Amino acid sequence: MSRSARRGAGEADVVGRTEVGLDLGELPVAASGILRLGLEAEVLGPPGLRAEVARSVTGLAQRYA
Repeated sequence: MSRSARRGAGEADVVGRTEVGLDLGELPVAASGILRLGLEAEVLGPPGLRAEVARSVTGLAQRYA
């Protein structure tokens, strides 16, 4: 985890999940950064970033189906 992510991280919940606030810039760049984290990452907000990640993974699923 990067230093900036560690600074934005809260405490882990009872199942070990940690919410992290990041400043990732433009939506396509931010979505790409989130996707690099793999299946363990989930975008909780903002809604536009969550939608951008959903579009990306839907496109990948269609390509590899």
